Amino acid sequence: MTEPQTSWSSWSAALDGLEATVIVTEELLRDRQSAAEPEPWEPPTDLGALPPELLERARSIAQRQRAILGQLPSVVETAQRQRDLTRRITGATNTRHGSVYIDTTA
Repeated sequence: MTEPQTSWSSWSAALDGLEATVIVTEELLRDRQSAAEPEPWEPPTDLGALPPELLERARSIAQRQRAILGQLPSVVETAQRQRDLTRRITGATNTRHGSVYIDTTA
């Protein structure tokens, strides 16, 4: 009788960790300046079957993950444009390449 409760609490804790990663990722996508990077999440391997009571929560988290994945192409494209613009600006204003040394012995 204690195994189903252990399985439920283990699954609940695993979903808590996964949802925390989703929340941080959603915040990062909303405001790239102030959000922290999410901690890496490792799926547990010893949980057994998902308890039916947690199925709807797991589906909700999976739906939010799919929404995040749908935003990634746009985020990558924006980052690439910003990188290219930065390279053009720094390339146009920085005509010297390499190290510059100043003789301070005199």
